[in-house]
Amino acid sequence: MADKSQGTAGGKSGDSWNRQAGGRFGPGNRGGGVTGAAAKAGHLRRKLFEAETPERVKQVVEALFVEATQGNVAAAKEYLDRVIGPAKAFDVLERLEQLEHALDGELTRERKVS
Repeated sequence: MADKSQGTAGGKSGDSWNRQAGGRFGPGNRGGGVTGAAAKAGHLRRKLFEAETPERVKQVVEALFVEATQGNVAAAKEYLDRVIGPAKAFDVLERLEQLEHALDGELTRERKVS
């Protein structure tokens, strides 16, 4: 195992990663930094956010709703995910248990009738 206190990590010698015990970055180490592409994307995202208005967002939501109600499944999923949140596996399991319980009740009634 590499000695992280000496500025090496991951078995690579000669790299001055300046890591502390446990792999944390040491003083003076900026960490990975932001690449040019990531910085540009962040800058564009900030500009888009600054330029957006509630009216324009409402127009997009309304257009998404129209698409969803006309049968566009992807639009419906996106709309519902944004409005009520994405479906969780727990929701599916809970519904499955409800259906199984209802089916058990139906089978029990059928057995009593026969």
